[in-house]
Amino acid sequence: SALPDVTLVDVNKKQVKIKDLLKQKTIIYFWTKQAESHAIYSHKKVDELKAKYPDIQFIAVNIHNSQEDWTKEIKEKNFTNSIELRAPDFEELKNKWVINKVYRTILINKNGSINNAFLSMFDANFERYLK
Repeated sequence: SALPDVTLVDVNKKQVKIKDLLKQKTIIYFWTKQAESHAIYSHKKVDELKAKYPDIQFIAVNIHNSQEDWTKEIKEKNFTNSIELRAPDFEELKNKWVINKVYRTILINKNGSINNAFLSMFDANFERYLK
């Protein structure tokens, strides 16, 4: 099945439909300024993964931060390795994508269907899902 539509915005406050972005194998991960070490390590982990799997697209979804704080954080930390989006309505994300913690990683197949919605990119076995 496909991910349900949720409200997502880009750095220019433009609404983005997730299904429009899912044209290749994709990893969606989440971060927030409040869990700063996770925000930094997840983006660093993506640097490693991108080098190994250049055909995979990475989407980072920010939760719990204002548009202003989020864009400031992206600039300050130089987060450039993923498509950066923000979920302004965490309740909607929680309900529709069953996201209740920042450490979740969702793997999407090339055709836009969900491969696995309950992964962690820090799991020792994570890369076997990417083969």
